[in-house]
Amino acid sequence: MTIRYSLQYVLVGILTLGMGFGAPAAKAETHPVAISLGEIRDLSVPFPIKSYEPGNRDLVRVQTSGPQKVTVTGIKEGNTDLKVVGDGDQVEIFRIAVQSSADAVLKEVRKDLENIPGIEAELSLGKVVLRGVVTKPQDWGFLKRTVLPSYGDQVQCRVVFRLQDELLLKLKSNLEKSHFKVIEGNDVSKDPGTLSLFSSENNVIINGSVYSRGEFDSVRSVVTACPWLKIRKDGDKDSDDTCYAVINVTVAPVLLELDVTFVGVTDAENTTLGANLLRNGLATVYATAGIAGSAVSGATAKSGSYVVSGTMSDTLKALNTGLGPGRFSSMGHLTFKNDATDWKMFQDGGTIELPITGGVGGNVGVQPIDYGLIIKAKGGLSDAQNASMDLQVEMSVPVPAGSSPAGPIYNLHRSRIDSTILCPVGKTLIMGGTKQLTEGVHIDSETPGLGKIPVLKFLFSERTKNREDRQVLILISPQIAKAPTVSAPVSDQTANTPEKAAKPLSIMKH
Repeated sequence: MTIRYSLQYVLVGILTLGMGFGAPAAKAETHPVAISLGEIRDLSVPFPIKSYEPGNRDLVRVQTSGPQKVTVTGIKEGNTDLKVVGDGDQVEIFRIAVQSSADAVLKEVRKDLENIPGIEAELSLGKVVLRGVVTKPQDWGFLKRTVLPSYGDQVQCRVVFRLQDELLLKLKSNLEKSHFKVIEGNDVSKDPGTLSLFSSENNVIINGSVYSRGEFDSVRSVVTACPWLKIRKDGDKDSDDTCYAVINVTVAPVLLELDVTFVGVTDAENTTLGANLLRNGLATVYATAGIAGSAVSGATAKSGSYVVSGTMSDTLKALNTGLGPGRFSSMGHLTFKNDATDWKMFQDGGTIELPITGGVGGNVGVQPIDYGLIIKAKGGLSDAQNASMDLQVEMSVPVPAGSSPAGPIYNLHRSRIDSTILCPVGKTLIMGGTKQLTEGVHIDSETPGLGKIPVLKFLFSERTKNREDRQVLILISPQIAKAPTVSAPVSDQTANTPEKAAKPLSIMKH
């Protein structure tokens, strides 16, 4: 007997230690529930039910009605807890208040809603009806997730969520500060740069189109800066206490037109250029640091480059007024899609197929050679008013390097300047820099036939007494295709200039 009782005590002690020092029980979720006398309410739990235990069986009758559901019937006024247990120590506790009338439910509801402004609770046909407008996401979440589930069908909700007008007005103001036109409502404007803004429950919807990827990123930046707003992503689940931004904004597939003109001037003419432009009513919008980085010499170009207020035609008219008879000009016209990644080229020169050297000791081969003054451009609109362009300006000249059984051999002297420019739409950028370009292609004697090409004749011909006194200005003028508010392109006669320049020329033949 003694041994048996001792073993029994040992087992009890082991079980007691196991219960005292084992893994802690899972924290129970607690839910308030209010029901009326005689009301039958289904309560769900997120796990299969193993057992349940009401604190006071005189107040409620409980039975299972599904693997994860119990049915509770109010049989007497009072308050009691209902503990529902699942496998793995999963526990849910319902604090049940059995009330005798709808007046009592109304009293409890008003107590729960006392910190949420804008909601009125009243009795209608034995039910508590909620009406009003909630403007704060956290209040809306508390009503939907905490208050309403506690009362079941005893409470009918007629409350709507409407975002605070102050928040929407602040968002609109921030978008307008980023140079967007904003209209209120869900009408979608066809004009790029115009956005519509409206809210629906806890969603803020922004519709419209913009001119560039940079403008699209600007819209997202403005929204991200709002601490109360979250950009909705694919797969996001609705959350009652979160405001989502739905950005239905696209980059408009507009065409960008670029007028390009080369104008030859002397240094003396260049010094009076600003005065000539001003006399013709063309003010300087801003000056730039010029274009930098000679690909040949590695030197930094510090030429004067600036934007004037006139269109290409206005600027050319002003230049023709002040320049002498020795000048020349060559005009071209480039069109490409906004944000294009491929280069478009305008060339004042030609293309020849002749034997050239492959360097010192290199093999001789025949290949096409583009020569002259070449400009390549790509990029697009940074916004409705400005274009951001990558430019490559190249000067290349074929010069004699000997002869071979196949004919004369030529080297190509080439110099290039790379630049990124920002130019207002409809304005003209006047760019210098050919002093740096000609340093890379300087030749001591005229190559036969090159004198027929205007830009090369102007810069390198021996007939020019002081060719160091010559330079070429590069004029760039971007505009949006088919836009009625900006200037028309240069005349149609210049549109085929790139095609003409690309045709092979036999200028080396005597």
